[in-house]
This record gives sequence, C-alpha cells and structure tokens, in this order.
Amino acid sequence: MPLSEATALEQRGRRTDGRPRFHTESYDPFEDRKSLEALAASCHCFSPLVGLADDDPVETLLLDVTGIATLFGGEQAMNQQIEKFFRQQHLTVRIGLGNTVGAAWARAHYSSEYRNDIVELPIEALRLPPASIETLNRLGLEHIGDLLPLPRDELKARFGATLLQRLDQALGKQPEIIASIHSPDDFFVEWLFEHPVTQQSVIQHVIRQLIERLCFLLLKQGKGSLQLHYRLTCQDNEPVMFEVGCYRPTADADHLWKLTESHLDRLVLRDPVTGIWVCATRHDRLSQRQKELFDDDHIRQNSPLVASLIDRLTSRLGRHAIVRSVLQSDAQPEKAFRYEPLVGGNKPSKRSIERLSFSILDRPLYLMDQPAALRSYAVTPNGPPSRFEYNDEQHIVSRYWGPERIETGWWRQRGVQRDYYRVETSQGFRFWMFRCLHEGSWYLHGMFG
Repeated sequence: MPLSEATALEQRGRRTDGRPRFHTESYDPFEDRKSLEALAASCHCFSPLVGLADDDPVETLLLDVTGIATLFGGEQAMNQQIEKFFRQQHLTVRIGLGNTVGAAWARAHYSSEYRNDIVELPIEALRLPPASIETLNRLGLEHIGDLLPLPRDELKARFGATLLQRLDQALGKQPEIIASIHSPDDFFVEWLFEHPVTQQSVIQHVIRQLIERLCFLLLKQGKGSLQLHYRLTCQDNEPVMFEVGCYRPTADADHLWKLTESHLDRLVLRDPVTGIWVCATRHDRLSQRQKELFDDDHIRQNSPLVASLIDRLTSRLGRHAIVRSVLQSDAQPEKAFRYEPLVGGNKPSKRSIERLSFSILDRPLYLMDQPAALRSYAVTPNGPPSRFEYNDEQHIVSRYWGPERIETGWWRQRGVQRDYYRVETSQGFRFWMFRCLHEGSWYLHGMFG
C-alpha cells in the first residue's frame, strides 16, 4: 500500500505506550542485494552451489541440494535445519524443494507443501511477465497443468518464447543454470590473550600485528582488502565489532592501520578483552597500472592519494557521508539520481552517461531538494514567464529557452506533467523553472552556475 495510507492506519491504531507499531526505511536496492549476497555466502554450509534468482526485485536464494539431503537426515530434516538457520538470524523464509530451479521457485512462492504437484500450482508460479499472466487468466488458464494440452506452436505465437521456456524449465525439459556466489576465501587472523587485557596500548599493538599478518596473506594471493571486519571478544559482555571499508583494494598495512586507529579512538571497552579476530570480508585483486613518464597522480581519479583521502573521510564521517550520484532512468528530475556510498558501493558505469537524452549544459549545476513556488507572470497564458519574484526580489526575464515537457508514466499514483524553461534575467542570473500543467503554477527547480 502507499506509505501515506500505512501512516494513516498507524496513527489510528497507535499503541497505548505511544510507540509506533511499524518501522519504515528508505528503499535501497543496492543494500538489499548486498545483504542477500552475504546470506547466500553463509548458505554454503548447506550446499556447495548457492546463487540468486533473477527476480525483480531480487528476493530468492537458490541452493543446489542434489544428493545432499541424506547428509542432514532426509529432505524434511534438511528443510527444518535451513529454516532454523534463518530463524536464528530473525528472518522468516519459505522453502520450496524441486527437481528443477523453476519447480523449487514455484513451490517456495505458491505452495504450502514442498511435495505438491507443480502442475496444480497457479500460472504465476512460472515467473512470467504480468501482461502474459493477465491474458492467460482472461482465457481461463489458471493453473500450469492447463497449458500442457495446448499446442506449443500456438502458445509461442501468442505469448512468445518466454512462456515455453519457463514451462520447460519448471518441468525439467530445459536446463537452468544457477549463477553461483562463491564463498569468500578465509582471509582472517586471530589472537587469543592468555589473560584478559584492559590496556588500550596493548590492544592497539596486537591489532597492528594482526593487520600486518593479514596483509601478508592477501599479498600472497595478489589481493587487497575492501572491507575489514573486527571482533573483540570481551570477558563478561557481548563482543565488540566494527568494520573498516576501502575505496580501492589495498594490502598496505600502514594505510589499513590508520583507518582502524580512527575507529579505536572512538571505541569504548567496558570489559577486559580476551581475544581479537580480524577478517577481510570483502576483497579483490590488486590493480596494477604502469607509471607514465609525466603522470600527475594528484589529479587522477584512480590516484592512490585520492583513494586514501576517500578512505580517511569515510572512516571519520561514516560510510554514508561520502557518496557519489548515480543516474536513474526516471523522467522526474528529483528522482533521476540516487546517492551511493563510494566505499562499498557499485562501480560507476559509463553507459549511464551515454544514455543521456540531453546535453549536460541543459541541466543546472545546482538542483534544489524541493521545487520552490514562485510568483510569476507569463506573456501569454501558456508561454514563458516575463518576470517572477524569488527571495523577495523581482527578476525580469530577458531571454528564455524552452519549453521542454517532462511527463511521468501512467503507473505513477499521481502523474507529473511539467513544462521546463531555462531563463536568463536582466541581472545576468540563469534559472531552471517549470510550470505545473495540473495546477498552472510556477516553480523554481535549479540554478546554473
């Protein structure tokens, strides 16, 4: 349901102690996929081949358990152990077991019993596009078994090859490959104290030695750390854990120690420490780049100095404080980008820049968080403004470019229709403004340098 409706229901049914009944967070597809990949890596205790299904959004883990169930005492016992494993992580899962990936996916999503015959499941269990499912339901085809007597040539001509592909994958007539997510290598080091330690200097000295040993293990494999995970085991309390991320793979012990030291300065240990464990949870191959004769590393984006600066700022200010903007495929300007952390985020893609349908100079350097309403006057009812008031100042328009019409898709709950203009005032300022076609009012959305 829309967030506004959920909020209204929450206000109506608020608890007696005044606390909210539900919690909301911003949708972050990158963090979702990252968490699922971490879950997939942890599932190698049940299967040597683990991957993610091609859902949109991704929500399904795939485990190849061929010939493995007997090691857990049978299929039922294996499912119970998998369910317990996720329940210990405060996650509720639905498990489907099948001879094919399609059958397992169908049972996990649309069956309460993993042994149900797949032909009895609804058409939606074939992972078809919504338009195809709607058409099949209108024709009275509601279950997978309803498709089997029909001629395959006519099904392909009417619904395309995807329908037959999904049907054959579910029935085992066509293979489906699981894109495996490999278990991370064991790049970790550990130190156990003979007696509990409270001195901060001793703890820092041991961590420094552990970092040097870990970097030695990474260098032997030609790899560098992207994220270090620290766990300090305490005597009478829960372990203290923190992470240190890097912008580029590195095996430089001095650099990793400087990043770790900033975390240790803010760390509060209430109990003596009995052991320290350091693990490179994310790593990659070290990049090798040949030096040029005239190489200005201080202005290069891939310079080690730039990467070091990003790492230190992230360590001091937090991972979500140092971000890059990533273009999104959306016509509405305020939703045409999102912020992604530089440390731990996806690598920027050049293809997103190539798909731009406008010139960079057509967009302002500064975009306001929310468009500001203006008092404006147009030369003609549907023309550009001749003057407007902003920040208690009158601006007279001397030149303009436009209009550029922007409309959102029909699937939006409330469509957006705007006519954008680039205007230049008599004072020499350049603004990016639009007229809302629904309301007829004018808004300022950005300013050029």
